[in-house]
Amino acid sequence: RMLQEPDLLRGRARGNPGHAGLHGRHRLRIGHGRGGDFQFNGGEGLRHPLQIAGTAYFFQASGFLALAGAIGLMIRMLRGHGTSRGNDVTWRRWGLIPVLMVSCMPLIQALTHGQNTLISLFLLCVVVTFWQQERGLLAGIAAGLLLYKPQLGLIVAGAVVLTMGWRAAGGVIIVGGLFILTALITLPGVISDYAAKMPENLHQFQVEQVYVWDRHVTLRALSGSSHRSGRDAD
Repeated sequence: RMLQEPDLLRGRARGNPGHAGLHGRHRLRIGHGRGGDFQFNGGEGLRHPLQIAGTAYFFQASGFLALAGAIGLMIRMLRGHGTSRGNDVTWRRWGLIPVLMVSCMPLIQALTHGQNTLISLFLLCVVVTFWQQERGLLAGIAAGLLLYKPQLGLIVAGAVVLTMGWRAAGGVIIVGGLFILTALITLPGVISDYAAKMPENLHQFQVEQVYVWDRHVTLRALSGSSHRSGRDAD
């Protein structure tokens, strides 16, 4: 939609609560309906539709490369690389991995919605590969890279550190520290901004709006879905 309506990115549609526009220098406000005014940091550099299209195509190409890498690593895991078990796994078995991957709905949604799911999947496969090889430092570094998505990275990093010890912890700390340092240098104030605004955004997104709790497999999703069902029944 942004490619078709570049005015949305120039802030000219700010009068319509269902549109998104750049407000201020680094502000992206997305609103819809009652109380729907969510605040996120947006980039000012992507002003031209061709810039946006180039970024989208690059991101999608990265997703395809990550998918290919993840499939290769999963086949390697199934075949038990470096063990005698690999001789028993024929192409009819490992071939199911790419077939099931490219035909599943989550993959289609990730590609068509511009999600970073495939990058996360590839990094997770890298973590598991190094974990199987008992290479603690490299597993920690790969787990640290997953911290770009903290809600996933913290769980994986914790599991790696608990099972592989101080070498893995060192890898996580190195990469996590570089992430924080890069954010402080290139985006000063973004961490405090994130901490201050995220609770309000989550409240608006998950409480004030109709949220798709049924798409999440968490205890919070179970509670939210039950609450919404009861409210709809009333």
